[in-house]
Amino acid sequence: MLIDPSGFTMGKTVNKYEIVIMRARASKYKDIVRLSIKHILFLCFLLNTVAFCFASDKKDSVSGNVALNDTLVFVSDTQAPLFAETLIHKTPFNRTATQMIFTDILARRPSHIFLLGDVVAAGSKPRRWTPVDRFLDSVRHYKGNVWACLGNHEYIYRARNGVGAFQKRFPEHRKTGYYVICDSVAVVLLNSNFSKLSATEQEEQSLFYKKALAALDKNDSVRNIIVACHHSPYSNSKVVGSNMNVRELFAKPFLKSKKGTLFLSGHSHNFEHFKIEGKTFLVIGGGGGVHQQLNTGAGRIVCEDEDCHPLFHYLLVKRNGSQLAITCREVTEDLKGFRNVLSFTVRPGT
Repeated sequence: MLIDPSGFTMGKTVNKYEIVIMRARASKYKDIVRLSIKHILFLCFLLNTVAFCFASDKKDSVSGNVALNDTLVFVSDTQAPLFAETLIHKTPFNRTATQMIFTDILARRPSHIFLLGDVVAAGSKPRRWTPVDRFLDSVRHYKGNVWACLGNHEYIYRARNGVGAFQKRFPEHRKTGYYVICDSVAVVLLNSNFSKLSATEQEEQSLFYKKALAALDKNDSVRNIIVACHHSPYSNSKVVGSNMNVRELFAKPFLKSKKGTLFLSGHSHNFEHFKIEGKTFLVIGGGGGVHQQLNTGAGRIVCEDEDCHPLFHYLLVKRNGSQLAITCREVTEDLKGFRNVLSFTVRPGT
């Protein structure tokens, strides 16, 4: 029997499944530990896994090369309820749902995330940004990108401070419109807070939008155009309804665009799916705001999915050739996870 310099010795195999590891001290054995083969193999597996993760993290921290998901993520109305809303409505799970959505998005490591306004309840209140800042820091830590457009809650109380706080966190944002091209998909982000824009700014945005759509329609490297803003041109919400200015100024030019594929908005705290002149309009205001009742009467706008109205949700969009594969992910009612409640594809002009 051989004893190594550290005082450990390997004993004989007791049976097919076990090894006896004995420690020698002054020629007397002390402590006999029996370990099964499967436990040793499992320990080796854990050690290898830890080593692999450490090596991967180290590589990423040095080179900056992180495996990102090319699926586009869209979420709107992640604001926590205002104090007045908590007095009127039951809102015990809104903040939890928003945090769950942020966590689920981070687990996917998307390269591009789009926030469609009402990111926080009051943009001028610094403490309202705390959970959002944690989310943004996490995304940017893995080299992801976050884009956003203004909602009405960014203007609440002290508009200049709120918009300033928003701009600080999204420096690429332009309040008179801008666009981003991601893997042949152009996402045009617009400001639907018309009353907060001067006449000059409204004209500037209108001109930008028309020129952008024309240029993107002619751009051979762009296959699809997504237009997004906060207020919805079509909604059955009993609280906010449809925004006619958005319908006239944003939806109509989109309908004329040959590559216009998808129009996204929020403000209505619901999921709504409309087909207007053959094109797809989605309301995705389920990021955490207080739920709003829908008009289900004869005067409602007909929905494509009348029975699909997830409470808390966000959207995944992935290009597949000239088509966009769309998936709506919902926080389950027991708040224990997520499920995909709707999946479909759209193409330009449909």
